Amino acid sequence: MDVQLIEALIPITAIVCTFGCPVALVFVFKWFNLRNRELQADAEARREMSGAVEARLQRLESVLLQIDSRQLMQGPPDLRTAERADEPLPLRRTERSG
Repeated sequence: MDVQLIEALIPITAIVCTFGCPVALVFVFKWFNLRNRELQADAEARREMSGAVEARLQRLESVLLQIDSRQLMQGPPDLRTAERADEPLPLRRTERSG
């Protein structure tokens, strides 16, 4: 590079740095303040959401406790009649043609 070109760029660089650094500092402070507010709002929303989830979980637990435990352990209704409940179900054989 030419010495004259470097000497011409020195004042331009000094002016840009002198007036650009305060602008950059203000921008950085505003950016981090905005980000901090966003994080606080997000944390508050999560706390509210956590309370709603906890209430929903407690409601679900209370409903499950109200259900008779024997109903949960029975399984689906059987195809057998009441008088033949202790006999095994007959095996069905299907004919395949083909």
